[in-house]
Amino acid sequence: MNKPKLIVICGPTATGKSDYAVKLAREINGEVISADSRQIYRGMDIGSGKITPTEMDGVPHYGLDIVDPTEEFSVAQYTQYAQGVIADIITRGKTPILCGGTGFFIDAVIYDRQFPSVPPNAELRKKLDEQSAEELFPLLQERDPDRAETIDRHNKVRLIRALEIIEELGKVPPVTSSLGTGEVPKGRRGIKDKQNTPQSPAVDSSPTLGEQKISTLRETPESRYDAEIIYIDKPDQELRERIEKRLVMRLEQGMVDEVRNLHDQGVSWKRLESFGLEYRYIAEFLQDKITYEKMIEEIKNKSWQYVKRQRTWFKKYLVNK
Repeated sequence: MNKPKLIVICGPTATGKSDYAVKLAREINGEVISADSRQIYRGMDIGSGKITPTEMDGVPHYGLDIVDPTEEFSVAQYTQYAQGVIADIITRGKTPILCGGTGFFIDAVIYDRQFPSVPPNAELRKKLDEQSAEELFPLLQERDPDRAETIDRHNKVRLIRALEIIEELGKVPPVTSSLGTGEVPKGRRGIKDKQNTPQSPAVDSSPTLGEQKISTLRETPESRYDAEIIYIDKPDQELRERIEKRLVMRLEQGMVDEVRNLHDQGVSWKRLESFGLEYRYIAEFLQDKITYEKMIEEIKNKSWQYVKRQRTWFKKYLVNK
């Protein structure tokens, strides 16, 4: 039995994935599902880089504004949501395009991951919360080196959650293999430069994408879909410049006010900080923990660190070399 077709556009932040998804969707009668762990939240628009109605250019988009930022939305919930949307798109005779930079969302959808439910452990959280992120990270490194490799080592909330899961299950459930071996399933091709890769009829070699790279994930026994993976990246210097220009633009668009308004609407500072990057450091600035200049510096530096973590994850687990 043939598996449903799915196109996946992935890669580091600020590489132009959303623009490319819209262009491709218009060419192949597709619809886009966002795979971004922050764009699922209402009101988190500027800081998450959420696509605007104008930028959608008439292409239907899903996976945006699903829940309020005070609510939790697990990988399991996202997987169920996205797979339902994909099925609906296919039923209507259109092509689903999963687009984003949250690798474990994409992996969970393609490989139909089953995530055990680990309830909050209030006693453990209280104990871990007494330690700093700098103290928690080595604990995670010792107990689950794979998770430590891709987590934001400065995000205390995520570090505590990872350690909480480890305490319950022994380790964070792997997203690298349905068998839990950490091996990439057979049938995946490595990343190849665009010039040296047989071009898919569905993919246009747009010069605006810079160092676009393409890899195809063939149908495997482990996958739910026959998925074509389009991995997009850019040279380091160009990507750094794009991140800095994007930051200036977002600040001009009112990103600081966005974070202030979210707090005024009931989102705690701690919760805002847990979203990382822009939200974390703007929240710290608004609490007078850091200066405006320090906020800018931290967002730039941590955004680049995030790029490196994304590259590591995608190349190791989804489009391995």
